[in-house]
Amino acid sequence: MSGRAASATLLAAILGLACGTSQLAQQASRDLKCPVKQVEVTEVDELRQRADGCGRTLMYLCAPDMQSRVSCTRERPSVRKAAQDAASREFRCPPERVALDDGPDERRFDAKGCGRTASFTCTPQGDAFRCDRDGGAAVLDDAPRGAASAGAPPPR
Repeated sequence: MSGRAASATLLAAILGLACGTSQLAQQASRDLKCPVKQVEVTEVDELRQRADGCGRTLMYLCAPDMQSRVSCTRERPSVRKAAQDAASREFRCPPERVALDDGPDERRFDAKGCGRTASFTCTPQGDAFRCDRDGGAAVLDDAPRGAASAGAPPPR
């Protein structure tokens, strides 16, 4: 394949991913059982798209076929990834900056990122997981010494 043909194929694939976003939002709407208006699709990298809606997240692998049509296949979720995504949304922090520690069982996690900490419990919903913050607000890690943090009684 010539350089020009390869460039044209790559451009078609990129445009296909961009044009396929609304189609992926409709597919994710069905998969998430969530109204399409509440589904947000974002590009993670060249081949992966993330769909968020109704408190859940699904990942899709998207690639062009031989006719440069884009096809997306849902990745199977892991509970750890679902907890990281939930903490990322809660903390308004990129997922790669969220660290997880295992909780008392395989569905509970302590998350820390971007100066915040919180615990999350994940429950299966179909073939995905929904992870919700346990209890009160996320606690700021960088409170000055001696200052009360969210949910803690003031020092005496």
